[in-house]
Amino acid sequence: MLCLLGMTACASFNAPMAKNIAQPNNRPVRNLTSFSASLRCMDNLLANAKRPRILISSTGINDRSKRTFVGADEMLLNAINHMNIKSRAYVFLDQSFSKDFGQLVLLSPTEEQQKPGLYFRGSITQVDTNTVNDHANLDLDFTSAPHPLTINGGALEKAPSSFSKGVSIVSVDLHLVSYPDKTVLPGGSVANSMVVTNKAFGTGASGLIKLTGYDISLSFNRVESIGQAVRNLIELGTIELLGQHAKVPYWQCLNIEQTNERLENKKRMGFTVTPNSISISETQKMLFRLGYFSGQATGRMNLETHKALAKFQADKDLIATGDLNYDVYSRLVQELNRHPDSRVIKKSAGRHLMLASTKNGNRVNGKFVVKLKTNSSGYLYCFHQSGGGDVVQILPQKPNTKLQVAQGYSRSLPDRNDGFMLKFERENKAERIMCVLQNLTAGAVSPFAGQFETFAALPVDRLEDIPQKFVKFGGLKDQAMITRAAH
Repeated sequence: MLCLLGMTACASFNAPMAKNIAQPNNRPVRNLTSFSASLRCMDNLLANAKRPRILISSTGINDRSKRTFVGADEMLLNAINHMNIKSRAYVFLDQSFSKDFGQLVLLSPTEEQQKPGLYFRGSITQVDTNTVNDHANLDLDFTSAPHPLTINGGALEKAPSSFSKGVSIVSVDLHLVSYPDKTVLPGGSVANSMVVTNKAFGTGASGLIKLTGYDISLSFNRVESIGQAVRNLIELGTIELLGQHAKVPYWQCLNIEQTNERLENKKRMGFTVTPNSISISETQKMLFRLGYFSGQATGRMNLETHKALAKFQADKDLIATGDLNYDVYSRLVQELNRHPDSRVIKKSAGRHLMLASTKNGNRVNGKFVVKLKTNSSGYLYCFHQSGGGDVVQILPQKPNTKLQVAQGYSRSLPDRNDGFMLKFERENKAERIMCVLQNLTAGAVSPFAGQFETFAALPVDRLEDIPQKFVKFGGLKDQAMITRAAH
């Protein structure tokens, strides 16, 4: 160790300690909004409905309660934009405006003089905190006990304890208004309230929204703050209003899993006491089935697992720390429950359709080629997805065309006549191909007919969602999928 002259002592610098100082245990997390999947679902509904492009704006979401300090306007913009990724149906037009008693007057139209066709207005109308506030104290004195309790070798003489429960109510009113006539659309108003229960013991706060129009309740086991409750209500109101305007079955996107607090607490405790090797192994298996992980379930948190977790978190709008905790683990379970038939396998061979990998090696920038063979006739379609990216049809390449194949048909995919190649983009990133064989029946068509251009993204999130769509468009004879990744 080198010490400077004149100093009374030398200090050593612990590198691991520096990492802990720079990255404390309390990692930042995105507010857990249970409507993230619902917003993606709405985007797909709007894309499939082929809704025309409509410019939409807002007069701002005010806080009439004067009790919250949140960016409600940005929450609304975020919700609209998450429903606009694929569909491009409702495009937010950001313009300055003057508002007089809620009336919108544009001050800075764009060069093309674009103006919105619709705009939102609304407010946080009610925030009642601690409408119910129960508190109980319990003091235990073990001073005179014949056998005092011990913790870490020390005698436990007293154990003060307490229990408290508070209930708060948050309400948000939203309206969809036509521009420039400034009339509220028929049925274009929603008023939703969320009851937030906070407990001193347990996981913290939980919430409940009652949708009387559909006689269902949306339960939230985790509510970090009143601000998150406002976000949930704004996202729900946006889904309802734009869903009604677009005339799409938006209620199908409100399939939020009901949560039981006691059961959830037991699951959380079970995850805590489970050995890390078991939890990591199960996580690796789930990541493998979802297409984020291509290695073996070793039970060790290696670099590949960290990268896969980070990619999964990023795709689900969570902060991509790459760390494993109960919230990430339960989100993986939810994703698998939403897609019970999802499975990623390295080789798929059915009775009518088979895929097998060729011996090209798995090097970064190396070619990804599979061998395809059919044991039956039908219409053949093949699709590709890189990691969690866009799903693209690669066979047949031209939209609105059919490729009829006979028994014994075989080929490499892609081959030199296809005019394109597939490569391993980077290490540990899964490259996947799925092929489906459709029945040769009258009226059999692709479910994506007329919905895409050559090599353009299809309105689906995952390859696993494709086979069920073909069932409704002429019948599915067989399916096969193969996954490879560079090492």
